[in-house]
Amino acid sequence: MLVNGAPGVVTFADGQPVAVLGFTVARRRIVELNVLADPDRGRGLTTACFER
Repeated sequence: MLVNGAPGVVTFADGQPVAVLGFTVARRRIVELNVLADPDRGRGLTTACFER
C-alpha cells in the first residue's frame, strides 16, 4: 500500500489497522523505515490514509 504517498505496509486485525510501516526509498534501496505499532494510535487511523 501507499502510506502518505510512499511505499509501505499496513497490518489489520478485525478490519482495523494495527501497525503501519512506511519506507523511504533512495536509489532503489530502503534507507529509512518508520513503524507505528501502538494499538491505541492504530485504532485512530482510517483507511483514507492508505492507497492500494
